[in-house]
Amino acid sequence: MTTRNGNFAIFPLPHEYAKAGNTIQAEFGKLKDAVNAALQHPNYVKSDFCKLLPDLFHIRLKILAENRVSFQDYLEANEIIYGKLMRKKDGKGLAHLLEAIRFSMRIYDRVMRSLADNHSNSMPKFGNAQKPLFPNYEGFLVTLSYLPQGETLINYVHSSMFFELGLIAIDSLTQDGKPLPQNESLEELASLVSKAGQDFGVSARQLCILPKKGSANAIQRAEPISQDDLEEERTLAETGFFEFSQTFQ
Repeated sequence: MTTRNGNFAIFPLPHEYAKAGNTIQAEFGKLKDAVNAALQHPNYVKSDFCKLLPDLFHIRLKILAENRVSFQDYLEANEIIYGKLMRKKDGKGLAHLLEAIRFSMRIYDRVMRSLADNHSNSMPKFGNAQKPLFPNYEGFLVTLSYLPQGETLINYVHSSMFFELGLIAIDSLTQDGKPLPQNESLEELASLVSKAGQDFGVSARQLCILPKKGSANAIQRAEPISQDDLEEERTLAETGFFEFSQTFQ
C-alpha cells in the first residue's frame, strides 16, 4: 500500500499540461496567476498558497487519471527541469530561492527513482476522468485520515504540492523583463520550498519509500522509521537544508 500511495506526490510533466485540453489549461492558467498574486503579499505567501492546494490537487488528479507516460519519462523530465534550474541565473535576488528549489528537486528525484525501481517503470492509474479516485481535495483528506499512516501521507503530498507551486513561481519569476516581488516574499517562498523538500524527504523515509542512509533495496527491506530517527531527521532539517541534504548522499 505504501509504495502505491507514494505516487500521489507525483506532479504532472510540463508537456502534460500543454496537451491536457482547453479546460485544464485554463484552470492551470488561473492557478499560475494566483501563484503570482500570492507573491505580492509579503508574510502571507504560505497562507495564500494553502488556499491554492485544492485547485492544484484537482488539476493534478485529473491529469494523472489519464496518465500515459512511464517513470522513465518522469526521470528524464526531472533531469531536464533540473538542468534548466542550474542554468538560471542567481541574480536579481533569486539566489536563495533557486538554491531551495534545486535542493528540493534533488530529493524529489530520489523519491521518483525509488518508486520507479519498485514499479518496473509502469505508472499506476488514478481512476479516470469520469470517475476520479477522489471526488475532490476534501475527499482525499478524509479518506487518508482513516489510514494507519494517513497523516504522514497527507504531509508527503502537501510538501510535494508546495514544491510544485515553487516550481510554478520560479518559472514565472525568471522570465526576462518580469518585475520581481518584494524581497520579503522571495525569502518567504525560499523558506517554504526548502521546508517542503525537508518534509518530503522525512515523509518518504517514514513511509519506507526512501531508505535509511546506507541501507540497500530501499523499499523492499526498509523498516518503518522510528520516532527517535524522525526526531533526528527533524533536528538535522533545522540546521539548514544544505546540511540536511547531505543525509541523502
